[in-house]
Amino acid sequence: QSYKWIGVEIHKEAAEKARHRGVEVVTQDYAELPSLRLEVDVALAVDVIEHTHDPLEFLASLASAVRVWGLVIVSTGNTSAPTWKLMGSRYWYCHIAEHLSFINPFWVRGAASQLGLEVEDIHFFSHADGASVKQKVHETLANLLFRFSPKLFVRLRNIGLGGIDTDRYPDLALTPPYWMSARDHMLVIFRKIV
Repeated sequence: QSYKWIGVEIHKEAAEKARHRGVEVVTQDYAELPSLRLEVDVALAVDVIEHTHDPLEFLASLASAVRVWGLVIVSTGNTSAPTWKLMGSRYWYCHIAEHLSFINPFWVRGAASQLGLEVEDIHFFSHADGASVKQKVHETLANLLFRFSPKLFVRLRNIGLGGIDTDRYPDLALTPPYWMSARDHMLVIFRKIV
């Protein structure tokens, strides 16, 4: 095979696992990528950009590591998804404490024009592609109930529905239900043109 895997990993144990799998970990911090003067063909960040304080800086760091005409591929949640728009800040993806930044196709296109990138494709997907009709209906009903009748939602959770022990963890009574079957994620393929 004529390719080489390199990576950025902040967590020591994860970096060690990556090394054992043949990945050369070049730094612990993506902000150091510009100073490394790399020229890779593809930079890939799957479910990472939402964990950054400044998604534009993150994307710029990835782009700095890619040669001209190379690709930057990012996947993350999409705030323009209908389910996200319906739920607003009560959406399950917003509830994860490590999720700091949220983007959408409008942001993607604006960021691309600022960074010398071109958006080649945006593919929308669900983390549960192929979910059963039962799962889709269950998740949709749970989220609609949570959105439009939160008091009833909490009562049902308190009697044991939803799989959360609210006697032991009462603060989790209003935790948004997951909506894994929603097409609320996107895979963005950028081409570096400058």
